[in-house]
Amino acid sequence: TATVTTTTVVTNTTTTTAAPPIVVSVTLTLDGNWAAFFDVNGVKTELKGKLDTSIVADLAKALGVNESAITIKSYKQGSLIVAFEVVVKDTAAATTVSATAGSLKTTAFTSTQSTFTANGGSGNFGVVGTTASAPGVTTAAPTTTKSGSAAVSAAVAVAALLALLA
Repeated sequence: TATVTTTTVVTNTTTTTAAPPIVVSVTLTLDGNWAAFFDVNGVKTELKGKLDTSIVADLAKALGVNESAITIKSYKQGSLIVAFEVVVKDTAAATTVSATAGSLKTTAFTSTQSTFTANGGSGNFGVVGTTASAPGVTTAAPTTTKSGSAAVSAAVAVAALLALLA
């Protein structure tokens, strides 16, 4: 008689899936006369790369993120209004980036200020205000870091809008 031995091996496998990244949407308004940067099509092609590079470098340093996490979405005239997104790994990071974006100071933008001055910008360069939003993150009303009736009016209008939406 033959004896047959059967061995069964059971392996338990746990798969963890990382949470999807969170996108923080930010709008930054930089004061000054940016007319030299624009033509009828928007930001002049020959200046867009310089502007992208300097703003992303300054933002990454100020927000404490990698440059690759920042994507410029658009530029608009009105001083200079920059819409950008920052991709972060979780809600805690999104909260930090949102809060930091809401308190950006002119001194954080040394590279951008150099680009502004070197390429025909004039007037008083400075951060007028910012707004930031991300899913699941509550942010305070934007902080204005420069005085002036336009800056104060914009901050009051945004604060009133946020109060209505709350």
